[in-house]
Amino acid sequence: MNRRKQGYVFPFILSLALCLGGQGFAVAQEQEQEQEQEQELQQDASSASLPGGQANGSGLSEETRAILDELKSESRKQEERFQQALKEAEARERMLIGMVLLLAVVVMSVALLYAHRQRRKGKRSGASSGAQQVTPADDRTVMQKPMGKAEYVLDGRDEEGVRYVLTLSGEELSHADGVVVGRNPVNSRYLINHPDVSRRHARLSMSKNRVFLEDLGSTNGTSINGQSIDEKGPVAIANGDQVIIGSVVMKMSVVQD
Repeated sequence: MNRRKQGYVFPFILSLALCLGGQGFAVAQEQEQEQEQEQELQQDASSASLPGGQANGSGLSEETRAILDELKSESRKQEERFQQALKEAEARERMLIGMVLLLAVVVMSVALLYAHRQRRKGKRSGASSGAQQVTPADDRTVMQKPMGKAEYVLDGRDEEGVRYVLTLSGEELSHADGVVVGRNPVNSRYLINHPDVSRRHARLSMSKNRVFLEDLGSTNGTSINGQSIDEKGPVAIANGDQVIIGSVVMKMSVVQD
């Protein structure tokens, strides 16, 4: 979680904790007041039951007994009100604790999702820039240049920096079926041996001196300049366009003899 998000979340959780503490203090004060009132009632009952300090319990008058009964009834009612208020305070406290825990879970989930997206974004940026040093041993697909007036080169790297180069001639692209590119295309030597690339991933073809790229229902899709071309049929590509096959980021270049 970044510092700005922490600056918002931690004060909020601290405020909820202070609120819970303040509520507990208020309940304690209310309980102390109820106890003081009960003691006062007991003292009143004692003074009422012993007129002049000489009478005992056996000599209570009807009026004194009525007063005692009323005081006892009022004491029971106050006790019941206190217990009810205590239960309500405990229920509110449990609800606030549940809200704090739920908020913590939501914040952690958002932070983890954000971190995961940032890692994936960083991997794609690294593959697109091609800033890693790669020796010829890292090249998994280096094709021999065919003969022709112009050559069309797809050159790029995956997220681990492994380089892939496909060099095609205009004559090959002009065939009726074009050229199929994939992890293991049948009757094609243009391989991209990467787990995110389907066996028959995409087709390159040429029509009226323009090169077209078509996704062949691949699992991880194909895009041109960040726009998906899945289920769009053949889409024209030009010199300098970015092509992503699966997760392999490549650049289209036209080389004239």
